[in-house]
Amino acid sequence: MPISSAGYGATNLAQLGNMIEGAVRSGYSRALENQADRIGLEYMVRAGYDPREAPQLWKQMTKAYGLQVTNVFWSTHDNQATRRSYLMNEIKNNYSDLNYSQVQKDADNFVQIRSAVKDAASGKKTIKVKGN
Repeated sequence: MPISSAGYGATNLAQLGNMIEGAVRSGYSRALENQADRIGLEYMVRAGYDPREAPQLWKQMTKAYGLQVTNVFWSTHDNQATRRSYLMNEIKNNYSDLNYSQVQKDADNFVQIRSAVKDAASGKKTIKVKGN
């Protein structure tokens, strides 16, 4: 539609068509990101980790980078506050019966990986991965 309308001199109509197409594609991408976040929670719980830590990631991202705006036409991801809220609702709706006294938080291997990532980001040292 946009190409044919541009051929008839209706460039505004072509631009509108492109915007609508962008909104549809981006909305689909945001839905896939929500699905990935939901599945990530599922994996966390199956591995014995506290799913309440996932929303904390988005809180920390907002502190570090400020709140990003979600553009309905072009953004492929919801902003940090929306993703955090989505995760908190998922936890409330799907993990309210989880025994939180039995889940891990700040496990040793997590602390080691976090430290290695921080060092690599600061340029202090490189991360070495050993083969199996």
